[in-house]
Amino acid sequence: MRLGSLSSLLVVLALAPVAGCATYQDDLTRGIKYYEGNEHERSLAVLRSLEPDIDSLRPDDRVRYYYFRGMTDYRLANDTFKVRPDARHWLGLAAAGEKETPAALTEDQKSRLTEALDDLNHDIYGGADTDDAPKKDAVDGDKKAKKRKADADADADEPKKKKKKADD
Repeated sequence: MRLGSLSSLLVVLALAPVAGCATYQDDLTRGIKYYEGNEHERSLAVLRSLEPDIDSLRPDDRVRYYYFRGMTDYRLANDTFKVRPDARHWLGLAAAGEKETPAALTEDQKSRLTEALDDLNHDIYGGADTDDAPKKDAVDGDKKAKKRKADADADADEPKKKKKKADD
């Protein structure tokens, strides 16, 4: 092997990781462009292909990946394409990552992230559907809480019974 070809090979090998990172960054950028163009199926395909390599992304890009992957699943979720749990997973990772890398998302993205997670968490934790029409369970829960408080207040008014000491 000649010295010139050996040095060329070393240069190529040294630049390979940089080219790989650029490829991952390019894939992320392409997936984001598809998402922003309302081409959610294409966005999901690109982002899924990037998934095995997300640890090669910089921390702020990783948060953006989580956000756009979750929002893509969130936009695509329907009765036949059941990906709401996946959306919640990725958006949860985005929210956690955003706390460590606050500049990764725009304020508008942070707002949408919070709204989407609130909606997805409703699937898990439940709650009233709207503020104007509370569910019967919520009303019953309020009645039970008031009764417990009234019972506790009544107990507080009664003198405490002394415990009988055991004779030795």
